[in-house]
Amino acid sequence: MVNLNAVYEKLLKPIRVGTKGYIHVKDQQGYYLMHPSEENIGLSLSAMKAKYPGLDYHDLEKLFKMQLTQEQGSAFYHSYWWGDKFYAKTKKIEAFSRVHLGDSFWVVAAAMNYDDVREPIAQNRIKTIEIFSMIVLTLACAVYIIMRTKKNKEALEYETRYLRELNNKNELLRKKDLQLQHSQKLQLIGTISGEIAHDFNNLLTPIRGYAEIMLSRIEPTEEIYDYVSEIYDASEKARLIIEEILLLSRLESGKVKKNAPVKVEEQVEEALGLIKSFLSPKVNAVFKKRVDSAVIFANKVQIHQVIMNLCNNAYQAMKTTGGELKIILDTIPLQEVKKNPRERLGSQ
Repeated sequence: MVNLNAVYEKLLKPIRVGTKGYIHVKDQQGYYLMHPSEENIGLSLSAMKAKYPGLDYHDLEKLFKMQLTQEQGSAFYHSYWWGDKFYAKTKKIEAFSRVHLGDSFWVVAAAMNYDDVREPIAQNRIKTIEIFSMIVLTLACAVYIIMRTKKNKEALEYETRYLRELNNKNELLRKKDLQLQHSQKLQLIGTISGEIAHDFNNLLTPIRGYAEIMLSRIEPTEEIYDYVSEIYDASEKARLIIEEILLLSRLESGKVKKNAPVKVEEQVEEALGLIKSFLSPKVNAVFKKRVDSAVIFANKVQIHQVIMNLCNNAYQAMKTTGGELKIILDTIPLQEVKKNPRERLGSQ
């Protein structure tokens, strides 16, 4: 930004034009932008009439019209010295020229007393031209600096936007890479856990088999019967846990089956059986059925994983404070499914 008052004080005001003359600048609407009398800055001719009533503005109106319609020129006219305490009508001479700023222009004018230029007007014409040239050059330099600063600012803003977009894309790429690595790790964990579960299942098979044979050959009244029964029950529980691990390992390793009829109730019970093994004492898991049976056409492994994720999220939210992890199985009409979720919640 350019401070016009500072430009005027340093470059134009020190220039003396005759005994009382001065340099001033108007815009294309006739408003004073630079003037030795600060009270006149920002005023147009109509505003000056209202501020200084009772004065003769006939010559000033002609001068203003000439300056706003001609590229350059000079004129003799009668006006007043606005800085004086008493306004006496004085004959002046004023020369002016335009400074173009894009689609608009400024009028740079030098006003002086007619008595000062009556004799030396011819000799001072060259100096006046030099003064105007210096003013035009100064204003042109100021305009050039403004335009150059604006271009540099636009270039800097463009570069900043480009760097910001590049940084966002790099961050997105980094997140995608982390997701890919995490997915690969999950697949590897699923494969390894599946192999380990198979090995444990192979070890449990003879334990369950021999325990079952022993239970069939001894009487329930014998003392050893209870011990063998405990071995069989423990092996059966271990088998169920291994089945859950195998179910999860197939999902993590990407080995999922195609869609088929799935009993949701069985998947909820299996998921709860696995979830209860790591629930804290503060959290109580409850399964409530509102329908006798619910069968859907879906992927069994994926449905199981969805239920596990929902229960795990609920557990993580209450594991510190404690609470009740409640699973409700119900059916709703197809028309209700198509409604907006907020509408469904509001109607329940």
